[in-house]
Amino acid sequence: MKIFSKIIILIIFINLFLNCTNRERLNPIDPQNSETGGRLQGLSIYSEFDRAVLQWQQLPLKNIQGYRVYRKQDSDVVFTHINLASPDSNEYIDYGLIYDKKYDYFVTVLGVDFETPGSDTVSVIPGPTIIWATDVYNRRILKISHDGAHEIKQIAVDGYPWELAIDHDSGVIWYTDVLLNRVCTIDSQTSKIVASISSGRPIDITLDEKNDRVWIIDETQGKIIVFNRQGEKIGEISGFQQPMSVDHYSEDGSCWVVDSKAGTITKISKSLELVFEIKGLFSPSDISINQYNGDCWVADSSRILNFDSVGKTKLIINRGVNFPTYLAVDSELGKCWVLDLGYFAYESCLICFDDRGEKLIEMPGFSWPENLKVNPYDHSCIVANSGAGQILKIALNGTIIGQVADYDYTRGLIIEF
Repeated sequence: MKIFSKIIILIIFINLFLNCTNRERLNPIDPQNSETGGRLQGLSIYSEFDRAVLQWQQLPLKNIQGYRVYRKQDSDVVFTHINLASPDSNEYIDYGLIYDKKYDYFVTVLGVDFETPGSDTVSVIPGPTIIWATDVYNRRILKISHDGAHEIKQIAVDGYPWELAIDHDSGVIWYTDVLLNRVCTIDSQTSKIVASISSGRPIDITLDEKNDRVWIIDETQGKIIVFNRQGEKIGEISGFQQPMSVDHYSEDGSCWVVDSKAGTITKISKSLELVFEIKGLFSPSDISINQYNGDCWVADSSRILNFDSVGKTKLIINRGVNFPTYLAVDSELGKCWVLDLGYFAYESCLICFDDRGEKLIEMPGFSWPENLKVNPYDHSCIVANSGAGQILKIALNGTIIGQVADYDYTRGLIIEF
């Protein structure tokens, strides 16, 4: 009996010892911690213009002096310690960065007589633009860093944001909602319903700051609704069969409208008068206007068309594409980026043509992509790869600069510059 009691006591002692040992290993900066290896966890980064914001998991420990931040630029060989963040912080902001330079960072924990190994390294390329996108069914507007690799924040909205436009002067973002049939605006403080469109479907929007016009397509009711930038209705133009896409030309204040069912392109003046109509198209789906010369690019069934500002045909591309559905023109370089949905939309590709119709890039691997925009600063192409829940930034040479993912259904895009 005494032997049995001693065995029980020994077992209890061993368990207590093992538990204490395991408890010590729960210390996140213990080098023997199998999960962390003693390194700081959860380091993330994003850039907003000339600053980088680093964030990490704050440690619930009292015996640390702070968090040491290390940085390395493009041309640097080794990392340099740049600052010590306070022990009660979980963020550090690095100001005054140079655009288009790559910056790498890692963070350590500094104790009284020790310093942990470095965290995982994070990188960012700052720049003067912001990418805005919509995640429709999660009811979010996404703010993404210039390099396209980091989410800055998500803005919850009352509705299902589809297409986007931005007023650069005021910072107000306009968005259409094709499920609740309305047009809304949102800024840093408030959101507002500009118009509820009964029995309508506002599928596209373009904002002309220079001429104080916001042009919106109501596909269901076959009309264009026009507001000023303050949200006051100016008027509407009806008589379309199935308007699908709209863009503006700031130089003369005009608006160009694609009517898919009628097979037409209509140019409307700033005063809402018909300028001219181009007929005989197959089934046009998207339009983009070159803001430098007024040229109009149109995706039309199995071909791409280019018209000048008075409606004269300049170029027809009917080879090397299957079903070009969405496009965006680079106004400065004259290039046109196209999303070709192919025979299967989940096997789509991105193509770039020059102003003579020569194919410069063909990049496969997209799944149901539904939007693209050209970044005027670096001439990259931003793609909403909707079926995969991604936003990608593609360089002129066809390489992926950055991407953010794990969204539900990405759709609207606009570049703040």
